[in-house]
Amino acid sequence: MIGNELSGLSTKVVFIPSHKDIHHLNPLPQHAFSQKTFNNMFTQAVLASNPDVILQNEIKVGVINADIIKEMCHNMYPKNMDIPKIDLSLKSMIEQRSFYPIYPPNQELPIDYSHIDSLLMNEGTPDILITPSDLTQFVKVTLFDNLFRTSMAVFA
Repeated sequence: MIGNELSGLSTKVVFIPSHKDIHHLNPLPQHAFSQKTFNNMFTQAVLASNPDVILQNEIKVGVINADIIKEMCHNMYPKNMDIPKIDLSLKSMIEQRSFYPIYPPNQELPIDYSHIDSLLMNEGTPDILITPSDLTQFVKVTLFDNLFRTSMAVFA
C-alpha cells in the first residue's frame, strides 16, 4: 500500500523499530529491520536502528523510538521551576549526547548495556531530535546554543 502511494515519487519513508514491536523483540538499542523484507515492497524504505542519527540533505536527524521525555519529566526535580521540565529533558539529552541519559532504566524498557555506545550521539549533536511521547500531543521546537552550533529538538 505504501509502495503504491510512493511510486514515481522521490519521497523516502523511514522505518524505526520499537521495543513494543511484537515481531522485533530486542532490547534497546535495536538493529534496523531486515532489508530483504522491505525491498520486496518498495525501494523508498530507509531502515534505521533505534536510536539512530540519519543524515538527510546534510541535516542530522536524531531519532529514538522510546518515550524518554516522559520518563525524564517524571523523574526530575528541578531547582528552577521557571524552565519547563520538557525543555530541561531535551537539553539534558543534547548536552550529554545520549539518547537515553537515565540510569537505572524504566522497567518496561529493556536495555542491553553491552551495546551502550549505540545509545550515544557519536556522530555529534543532531540538528533535529525526534522522539515520541505519551504526554499531551504537541510538537516542541527548542533551540539549544552550545559552543559549536545551534541544535533543534522536536518531539510529538
